[in-house]
Amino acid sequence: MTDQTPTVEEPTKRSTKRFLIVGAAAGLIVALAGAGAYAWQKLDGGGKQPHDVLPSSVVAYARVDADPSASQKIAILRLVRKFPELAKELGIKDVDQDVRKPLLKDLVEGCDLDYDKDVEPWLGDRIGVAYDGKLDSPIVAVQVSDEGKARTGINKLADCGGPDARTGIAFLDGYALVTPKKADAAKVVSAAEKKSLTDNSVYTADMDELGEKGVFSAWADLKAISELEAVDEALGADAKDAFTGASTAAFTLRAGSSSLELASITHLDKKPDFSDSSNIAELPGDTAVALSISGFGDQVREQFESGFMSGLTGNPGGPAAEATPVLPPDSIATPDPVDVPGVGIPEVEIPGGDDGIEGDLAAVEDETGLTFPEDIVTLVGDGITLAVGRRNLETIPAMSGPQGLTQLDIGLKLTTDPTKGADLAKRLVALAAKEGFALTATPTDDGVVIATNPDAAEAFSGKGDLGKSDTFKRTVAHEGAFPALFVDLQSIVEALLSSNPPPDVEDVLNELEPLSAFAVSSTYEDKLLKATIRLTLD
Repeated sequence: MTDQTPTVEEPTKRSTKRFLIVGAAAGLIVALAGAGAYAWQKLDGGGKQPHDVLPSSVVAYARVDADPSASQKIAILRLVRKFPELAKELGIKDVDQDVRKPLLKDLVEGCDLDYDKDVEPWLGDRIGVAYDGKLDSPIVAVQVSDEGKARTGINKLADCGGPDARTGIAFLDGYALVTPKKADAAKVVSAAEKKSLTDNSVYTADMDELGEKGVFSAWADLKAISELEAVDEALGADAKDAFTGASTAAFTLRAGSSSLELASITHLDKKPDFSDSSNIAELPGDTAVALSISGFGDQVREQFESGFMSGLTGNPGGPAAEATPVLPPDSIATPDPVDVPGVGIPEVEIPGGDDGIEGDLAAVEDETGLTFPEDIVTLVGDGITLAVGRRNLETIPAMSGPQGLTQLDIGLKLTTDPTKGADLAKRLVALAAKEGFALTATPTDDGVVIATNPDAAEAFSGKGDLGKSDTFKRTVAHEGAFPALFVDLQSIVEALLSSNPPPDVEDVLNELEPLSAFAVSSTYEDKLLKATIRLTLD
């Protein structure tokens, strides 16, 4: 262990903005290097991490690692090889190349520095950025290979922040610890030597739960952050409400054998409202796009009346809208399409009135036959799912108006009160027909489906087998839980390629051919919310 603490000068007032410029510059250097982590052939990925040299009192921490584990390097290499043109654009010629220079040249030259002379001789592979709650100070931990050259180089980077922007610099176990105030650097070293972030049992438990930390990871003690005075000063006391019921959270960006994902865990006292979304795994197997949300019906009503209307009119109760007569589900009928040549996206005139927003809202209700917020609450209900099938996707580029949408299988599946849902669907179908756009509505046991054609309405109202497909299983991390978004990228790219696109568009689509699917999914159990954004490739 080395501890070369500089002589502490009299503390002077430094601009936090200047320090952040230095931290951002250093962070960008290693973050961009991380994009080319595959270029290193050394596969051990060992050595000290930034959390080993940061104090245990850190309440927020993020790190970038350009020398991750062997499995990560191999996975990243496989992914990058699928996009040779992208590698070429980044200036990556072979796997032995240090890609940091082509990526950082412009940035370094912008600070009137030379990469070979001022950065490469001391820059390591890892960086951590943290905020210490006890010291009340941000910290940047940069891995370095030469402490003397690092001090000179970091000071030159600091000069990018303006005159007299020099920061505190101390060294510990191969890292430069940089702080806004010179006196704080020595304090950081002293605190980390006594007890590092690695010794923080809450942090280590969260990172163990998160699993492979990949090339990027972050952790935050949300409860401790909410109690910081700086949070009140920056965001106001009301900002603490956003942290209510949450304790800690952790994130990681990592590569798999054929995927790239951003995974997170958050400790919450109660189940989130959105975690009961409709299960998109039960959509038809040929679904290309599916988006599902839930738990917002009551929030819509509350926000509309106490937030939106009171904010605009000063009336906490909002306008007293009369309820539209409710029709039974079996009364849904699809009117014949109205042929209106040249009709584009439907527009609704909102005439101004002497009654301000209430008058305008009433005019919209008269024009559309809808009521607010009642119909919005019914629409959102307990859950709402948008689905698009694969059929005829190649016709999208040539589509000239909403009438063409009937060729596509698009459906809106509402999990809501069946009677109210059927009534709302009937009015929406009629409203669309007035604009020359035919819709079909089909009642279900737990709501209603509104679709662009009868076949789609029937398919989306039944129980499909999307969740059984290999693509879905590989892409949705929390299968059978609460997936919110699924996109079959491969089927979309293939459809667009078959539409005879212009050469430049075709080139882009050909570059995207390795993509398979994209998904966002989450699950909540034992006060732990797990969420994953995953991109898969073939």
